Amino acid sequence: MGTISYDGATGITVVYSSLVENTVNANGDQSYRNVYYMSSQDGGTTWSTPVRFDSDDFSEQVFPSSSYDMSISGSNHIAHVIYHVDEEPGTQMGTDADLPTVNTVTYNNVSFTVGLNEANAIGFTVGVQPNPASTTTNLVFTTLSSQNVNIEISNIYGQVVKSMNVDMTSGENVLPLNVKQFAAGVYTVNFITGKQTATAKFVVK
Repeated sequence: MGTISYDGATGITVVYSSLVENTVNANGDQSYRNVYYMSSQDGGTTWSTPVRFDSDDFSEQVFPSSSYDMSISGSNHIAHVIYHVDEEPGTQMGTDADLPTVNTVTYNNVSFTVGLNEANAIGFTVGVQPNPASTTTNLVFTTLSSQNVNIEISNIYGQVVKSMNVDMTSGENVLPLNVKQFAAGVYTVNFITGKQTATAKFVVK
C-alpha cells in the first residue's frame, strides 16, 4: 500500500501501511496495521527512520494515499496524506465478513525542512498505559511546550463518552483515568491542541 510524494528535486516521501508486531484482534487471527512514513532529501540514497503517524496498536490504518506533488513553503516541504482507519483488521468482503464499525478517513501530513535530516510532524506524543485496563489507566501526553489540550474519549460507535480540557506543562503529563465507568470494549482518545490532533486507543476489559 505504498504511496509517494516528490518535491520536484531530490526530496521524496514514502507513506505505507504495515503490520504492527505483537498485535492481534479479538478473534486472535489477524494483526493490526498502522500507517508509516519516511523521507529522503537526497533522491533516495539515504532515508529517515520509519515513523507511525498515530502509534495505535488497536486500530487498523490502511489504504494511504498521498499527493504526488509536495507543497513547498520556503524551506518547508509538505506531503499531504489521507488514509482509512477502523477498529478491525481486514474487510467486510470475502471470508473476513467483519461486522460494520465506525470508519473514518484521516488527514495527516509529512514535512521536512531542507537541510535538516528529520522533522517532527506533530510536536507532541500521546499514549495510554496500561492498556488493556479494567480499573484505572493513564493518559500520557508529552510535549516540548506548555499548552491547553482538549481530550475526547469515544466508544466504537463514535459517541463521546467523556471530555475534558487540561493545561499541559512541558515534558510528560500523566492523567489517571477511572475506566470502571466504561463498558468493556475499545475506546478512542483524541488529544486536540490548536490545529493538531493525535489519537490513541485503549481497551477496557
